Amino acid sequence: MKIYKFESDPIILNDIEEIVIHFVKENDIPNSLRYKLIVSSLEAITNSIYHGNCCDIRKTVQFGLEKLSDRVVVYVEDEGSGFDYTHIPDPTSPENLENPDGRGVFLMMKLSDYFEFNTTGNRVQLYFNI
Repeated sequence: MKIYKFESDPIILNDIEEIVIHFVKENDIPNSLRYKLIVSSLEAITNSIYHGNCCDIRKTVQFGLEKLSDRVVVYVEDEGSGFDYTHIPDPTSPENLENPDGRGVFLMMKLSDYFEFNTTGNRVQLYFNI
C-alpha cells in the first residue's frame, strides 16, 4: 500500500479526490465503487484534519489505497488523540437531523462493506468488495 502524508490543511481534499480517481483508473476498479471510494476517503480525511488534528498543519494525515484480489482498502490515520466511534450520535435520528456531528462516520460505515478503527480511534481502514 502506498501511503501519502499530508499537512492537516483542508486544501489537500482536492488532491485526495485526484489520487482516488487516478487509483480507480490505474487499477481497473469498477465505476460503481468510484464514488464510494471518493466520498469515504474525503469524509475520513476531513474528520482527521478537523477533529483529529484540529487543522494543525504541523500534524500530518496519512492516506493510503490498496487493491487486493477481492477488495479495495482505504487507510487514514491522524496524529490526534482519537475517539470512540461507537458513541457518535445517529445523524438520522430526528433530534440530530440539523446536527452535522457523526455524518462523516455514518457515510463511511454505510458506503464501505466493512470498516475498522484502531483502539485509539485515530486510524480507520475501510474495505470495499470488488
